[in-house]
Amino acid sequence: MGQAASQGQCRRWRAFVALLVVGTFGSILLAGCGGDGDNTGTPSTTVSTSVLEDLTADQVLATTKAAAQSAKSVHVTGEIAEQGQSISIDLKLAGVARGSGTVIQDGGRIDLVRVGNDIYFKADDTTLNRTVAQGNAEIVKLIAGRYIKASVDTEGFADFAGLLDFVEFVKGALSPDGTISRVDGKPIDGVATVALKDNDATSGGLLYVADSGEPYPLRIEPVSGRGGVTMSDWNADVTITPPPADQVIDLSALG
Repeated sequence: MGQAASQGQCRRWRAFVALLVVGTFGSILLAGCGGDGDNTGTPSTTVSTSVLEDLTADQVLATTKAAAQSAKSVHVTGEIAEQGQSISIDLKLAGVARGSGTVIQDGGRIDLVRVGNDIYFKADDTTLNRTVAQGNAEIVKLIAGRYIKASVDTEGFADFAGLLDFVEFVKGALSPDGTISRVDGKPIDGVATVALKDNDATSGGLLYVADSGEPYPLRIEPVSGRGGVTMSDWNADVTITPPPADQVIDLSALG
């Protein structure tokens, strides 16, 4: 494979990653998500064990921010509607700059790992053919089944890295676009919640906060329609390790 072809391949991969980030992390904010609604329930009623009773919307947000920021990990799952497409995510985030999981879009799957300043991603043949390889069997053969390793300092990868950072996720997910108000919650996986409504005119959403035990944020949904992102297993013991060396190819090796 010639040098010019390799450089073009790398540019296509970076461009694809940039688009992926816009379609995922950029949408996992309080101000609007779409997709799976399996973890929803009927509105909850006030219970005697409420830990958020009598708190204002701003106080609830501050309380759940403090709880989330004090945790060491979270499991993020759901589907995000982006420009008419459905993007499924399943990510485990553990501490600063450590995370792993999968993103599925248009029938293609990408496995992701971040450990510190190193990013690893593995695309299936469907995704490789649609993006990097663009039908080039030689490129697919070189990359297929292997993780590509890149540094967060590599051009085009800074935002991609943010997708796998616990601190950045918490900051983004708990930053509404508009003013917020407190509304009725509903059970999320059997846990009573209080809901905060982002009143932004164009991208308002709902954040459901646990109203018993630790006040962790549990789910984000659009104001209307199905969908959302669920946050579970807060503060669990999670270990993120790099893929085996024999399954990794460095981005620099592609040109």
